[in-house]
Amino acid sequence: MISHVILIPFSVVGLGLASLDPGWLGRRIKIFEDYTLKSLLNQTNRNFTLWLAFRPEDVYDHRIVALSTRLTLQGVAHALTFDWLPYHDDKFSKGFFTKVKNCARIARAAWRARRLRGMLRALFTTLFQDRNRDLTRRLSRMLDTLKVKVDARGDSVLLTRLDSDDLLERGAIQEIQSMPRQAGCLAWWNGFIFNSKTGELAEYRPDTCPPFFTLTMPGSVFWSAIQHRIFWDNFTSHEDAPKVWTVRRLKDPKYCVVIHEPRNHISSVWNHPFRGNLVGEGKEEILKRFGIVKPGASIMEDKRVCDSCGREALVPTGACFCCSYCGTTGGCS
Repeated sequence: MISHVILIPFSVVGLGLASLDPGWLGRRIKIFEDYTLKSLLNQTNRNFTLWLAFRPEDVYDHRIVALSTRLTLQGVAHALTFDWLPYHDDKFSKGFFTKVKNCARIARAAWRARRLRGMLRALFTTLFQDRNRDLTRRLSRMLDTLKVKVDARGDSVLLTRLDSDDLLERGAIQEIQSMPRQAGCLAWWNGFIFNSKTGELAEYRPDTCPPFFTLTMPGSVFWSAIQHRIFWDNFTSHEDAPKVWTVRRLKDPKYCVVIHEPRNHISSVWNHPFRGNLVGEGKEEILKRFGIVKPGASIMEDKRVCDSCGREALVPTGACFCCSYCGTTGGCS
């Protein structure tokens, strides 16, 4: 028997965007439901459990509670953890130049979001906190939460990492589960990149291992916090996967990177050096395989004025209003 867990980090990735911009989480949940979740509901094999990872301060956030309710109503097995990432977080590297680079990226994001107070908090965290120090203890708590939703008696566990704004092709889960059981890593190398603003689709050909991989772990290793952490070994970023594990390549292309907020996004941009040829003929059929029925539909169109601070903020179309500047929810015109 095998268990398949899909790890989807939410507010725990990036350099503090969730704390810099109170409206970020609401927009990201909207993007997740418009894109990532649809691609998962579109799978030919839905025998998996979603593991959604958040920050400790998100535990009572009404938007996450509402998301969990909607997932339950759709029959999506899921578990929520509020203990940051379950593996080494490279944002908290002790290297001086890494810290300087991260601080510069935080300052840029804060300036764009007009959140200077949040910037100070994010800078302090990046400079002085080492979140990797207590990883084993946090991982133990997360695995205990996961056991409530996932059968821990299986011989092996598949752990697929997927960002909360990216897509898997409809046969991706079936392909993963049909592979011979062998401890290590399964990965797709080449995929697609989709511009949600324009509806354009292009090839995506990275020269390093992309963040679309699956770990195959013995059950006894996965459910032990100490052994689980040892299995990740010296992993600090997805580029490290071939150095840490034996990587077996899956059949390309089965993933799609979604471009949505270039102004507030750090790494995924449409004019990316890994972007290949534009896809013309057959584009609509390819997008359908990823669960996208109406390509080019904008997910961040509305501008509303906050009753509290009087500033105009972009919000996802049809979403509940949350001011990007003062964090007020509700009242809008």
